[in-house]
Amino acid sequence: MQKVLITGAGGFVGKYLISCLEKEYFLIAVTHSDEYAYHLTNGLSFNLDIKNEKLIYDSLLKYSSDVIVHLAARSMTWDCSPEDYFNVNFLGTFNLYQAVAKFKEASSINPKIIYVSSAQIYGDVDTKVAIDENFPINPVNFYGSSKAAGDILSYQYSRSHNLKIIIVRAFNHIGPGQKKGFLVSDIASQIAEVKNNEGNIRVGNLKSTRDYLDVRDVALGYKKIIEKRDLNWGEAFNLCSGVDYSGKQILDKLISFSLKNITVTTDPNKVRKKDIPTIVGNNNKFKSTFSWKPLISIDESLKDILKFWENQTLLDNL
Repeated sequence: MQKVLITGAGGFVGKYLISCLEKEYFLIAVTHSDEYAYHLTNGLSFNLDIKNEKLIYDSLLKYSSDVIVHLAARSMTWDCSPEDYFNVNFLGTFNLYQAVAKFKEASSINPKIIYVSSAQIYGDVDTKVAIDENFPINPVNFYGSSKAAGDILSYQYSRSHNLKIIIVRAFNHIGPGQKKGFLVSDIASQIAEVKNNEGNIRVGNLKSTRDYLDVRDVALGYKKIIEKRDLNWGEAFNLCSGVDYSGKQILDKLISFSLKNITVTTDPNKVRKKDIPTIVGNNNKFKSTFSWKPLISIDESLKDILKFWENQTLLDNL
């Protein structure tokens, strides 16, 4: 049975990836805090600082992982310092690759690595054409810059150290359990908290369009990469739905699913200073290479998210 090490296993995607893999792989779930540790029947979990190369190296020697899914990152939020983005997203990735290179030399084991990049590396794309992997990298925020740096570093290590790295440029993913701070969860949580079927919610910019993919389809995509042989190391793939929706469209759908009478107010504090107008990806390369396609529709995903927040609201009111 293959061993799969997952960094950032305690995050939004990590939980779904563990659920997707746990029956077929021995999982090593690495989290940044004991608070997020798992009790796995087919694996183990421990916390580790991704910025500590020696700890990463010692863990690789101890558990000899066949595959590494590198999810650990500071996600796209607006209360994160530039230093945090680069210390975790870039230097954490650098430390991981340094440790893997030393591990490969010491053990002759060269694990497959999935580096999770981001659509934010493409930046402010002045086109409505779906972005493919050949589009230039032009990030416009610190998160995108840190991910772009890791993206380029991944390609370099695949060449300079012969590491078996696949780069996945993940577009916006959504699903039940995603924290507040992201548009869909913010809207759904507010709707769920409205009492007596009538109330007001506050939103930011709803004109921007995004390519949304359900987190369960994201996890399945990573599983497909793990299963695939004969890949070109250092190659990049977009993981996305290929369809974009505006914030207004998302809002209207969620309100219609709630059956509540909702009024909407624009909150200046929720309007980002720099918001990319539109991002939609071309997923043809990923679909053809990994025999993958999205299985969960946007409506199904939004209904599940709204149900999650309704249940959360009930628990909070007990």
